[in-house]
Amino acid sequence: MERAADEEAAAEALRAKIELLRQAMQSSEAMQKEAAVIGTRLNNHMVAIDEAMRPAHKRTYNACRVHDNIRRSLTAAGAIVRHLDLVREAEHVILLDRPNEDLNAYLEAVDKLTSVEYFFTSKIRCRVGNDVHERVNELLSKAIHGLENEFHRLLTKCSKPVDLENIFNCLPSLNRQLSSEDLIGPSAVISDYLFEQVDAIFEGNACSGNRKSALTLTKSLAQTAKKTIGDFMEYILNHSVTSTTVDGAVHYMTSYVTDYIKFLFDYQSSIKQIFGDPCVEDEKDTDVVSQIVGAIHALETNLAMKAKQYKDLALGHLFLMNNIHYIVKYIGRSELKDLLGADWIERQRRIVQQHATRYRRVAWLKVLECLSTQGLTSSVGSSIDVTQGSFRNIKNSTTSRSVIKERLKCFNMRFEEICQKQMNWGVPDRDLRDSLILMIAEILLPAYRSFLKHFGPLVENSHSALKYMKYTPESLEQALGNLFAKKLRSDQVFSLHLFAACIVHVCIGLTYSFSKPGGSDQV
Repeated sequence: MERAADEEAAAEALRAKIELLRQAMQSSEAMQKEAAVIGTRLNNHMVAIDEAMRPAHKRTYNACRVHDNIRRSLTAAGAIVRHLDLVREAEHVILLDRPNEDLNAYLEAVDKLTSVEYFFTSKIRCRVGNDVHERVNELLSKAIHGLENEFHRLLTKCSKPVDLENIFNCLPSLNRQLSSEDLIGPSAVISDYLFEQVDAIFEGNACSGNRKSALTLTKSLAQTAKKTIGDFMEYILNHSVTSTTVDGAVHYMTSYVTDYIKFLFDYQSSIKQIFGDPCVEDEKDTDVVSQIVGAIHALETNLAMKAKQYKDLALGHLFLMNNIHYIVKYIGRSELKDLLGADWIERQRRIVQQHATRYRRVAWLKVLECLSTQGLTSSVGSSIDVTQGSFRNIKNSTTSRSVIKERLKCFNMRFEEICQKQMNWGVPDRDLRDSLILMIAEILLPAYRSFLKHFGPLVENSHSALKYMKYTPESLEQALGNLFAKKLRSDQVFSLHLFAACIVHVCIGLTYSFSKPGGSDQV
């Protein structure tokens, strides 16, 4: 009984706790609903607050933008005012027009005006800037005039007049045609005369800076000339290989380089100084030779690559023959031949002869094949013997007349085709052209005469003889004389080389003038 009573009491206590828990959960749910209602109300209040604050935010943002605009405007206005002050300061100095009293102040005023002009033309664009720009230009024009007068005064005061006779002696005669040497020759003579006075003009401690500047300029010019020479070698090698002549004549690059080489030779003493070459007794052992040979080798390498662009191999060999012959002839007629030596010239002439021989073989091989004795038999049926350049006696009855006609027809067609094509090819040098035609005639005419002598009787008595025997040896020789008939003007040169050569001349000439013994390099 007691145990049952205890269990009943425990169950009653458990039910009481469950009831309390249920009440607590109901209370929590009620609080949650109230919190959700309160949160919704807060969200509504926040939206209202944001809507109320948005105009204030916009007014604040606009105020910040206005502040930034005002700050930038004040900065720009300040810069304009400062530059207007510079104009006012410079205007006072320029209008006084007294550069002889204080030249530094005058030059400083000019610098102020140039800075103002740059400011109003590149950085500031406003209506007032146009008026200021016009005023600055007026002041600068007046300043330039004043500086020119001051320079003339100083030049008159500090210079020794140059005898006009020395200048007139530098000018070319009006009775002869001007050349590239006339363009640079007078400047070289005048510069040599004037640079002798450099030390006298800039003597003393006060002009030491000028002498140092002259020495620095000399070294810079030497480096520029050295780099120009090196860049030119690379330019030759990298020149477009597709740039060729249509007729196989001399390429403008060849005349360009040969003239350039002539300038190197004319200033070999300066070249030695530029490349640091000491005075060497054997002139052939200097850097001048290496530079000249290097330029020629670079040119020949580039020409060889250009020749490969021709679809016709014979035209490629003709192109190389013309250009290398031009180089050899140019050097052979100048003092360069003593510098490079007879062996070098002879090697180059052999190369010209090799290309001429290769041209003849490639261009005329098919024509000579038509005069071949292959397939033609003697009266006893044996092949014709041509080992000594002569034929055995042949009877007309054993040699097919149709074969001879076909050979002559083939010869006429190929010969006329080559002549028609090569009439437009060029060999500018007359002696080289005559020599090349003679080389062709030496192999073609004997073969043609021999062929007609032994096989002509087979067709000459037929009614169509003139159709196949169109040429006599004399008319054949006359036709060969029309090869390479395209005329080239003897004065056809590439004018751009004159400008480049003058640049090199100026660099080398100035370097040499400043580097003379007793010159500015003694600083």
